[in-house]
Amino acid sequence: MKKIIAILIFIILSSCQKKDNDLEFEKKVMNDIFIDLVDSIYEDLDFIPPPPPPYPEIYYKTNNQRIKDSIIETTAENYEKNIKEFNQRIEKLKKENNKIIIAVVDTINSLSENYKIKLIEQYGKLDFNTDTNSIKTGYKINLTEFNKTNKYLFKYSSEFPKNSELWRWKFENNYDLKAIISFSRILFDKNKEFGVLMSGIAYGKLNGNGVLIFIKKESDKWIIDKIIETWIS
Repeated sequence: MKKIIAILIFIILSSCQKKDNDLEFEKKVMNDIFIDLVDSIYEDLDFIPPPPPPYPEIYYKTNNQRIKDSIIETTAENYEKNIKEFNQRIEKLKKENNKIIIAVVDTINSLSENYKIKLIEQYGKLDFNTDTNSIKTGYKINLTEFNKTNKYLFKYSSEFPKNSELWRWKFENNYDLKAIISFSRILFDKNKEFGVLMSGIAYGKLNGNGVLIFIKKESDKWIIDKIIETWIS
């Protein structure tokens, strides 16, 4: 009986040790690709040039060439003005050289084991560990290392008001928060050569999108292989 108990304790301790090792491995992968993930997902709206405006409806209804020429000229003038203002703003931003402030949801969220199907669809037949319950729990991300970059300043989302109140607070306080971003746990195949995770990013109350991210190991380095947009708001 004592022998059986000893074996059970050994199995439990081994299982816990494996889960700890798996989580540490996952954290290391996340740390390695975190900045690349943000670079791939975040779109700096300040650097998107204004689109040329469409011709007014009257342009298509009139046969008067003089009116048409006037419409084209006015449209071109407005567009030139917008482009000039855009270029001035870009030059100002470059001179200021400020870091891009992004809020990161504190917890790396759980991920369903159903995403095995997504990995198989992307990479073909893969083997998986029988126990994938570990990805059903979250963990708090450590932003300290990521803030050493000259490009970004990451802050925990818990430092700001929650939900839609965040964007009202940003406007009222003229705070230069660019976006809020969240990540899920990473689901790996058994050999830890491929992985999948989810991410969501919001630039405002009604402006954001979610993505499905595939990563793979290439020459002993983890890289982002493919990103698929999953929703837009």
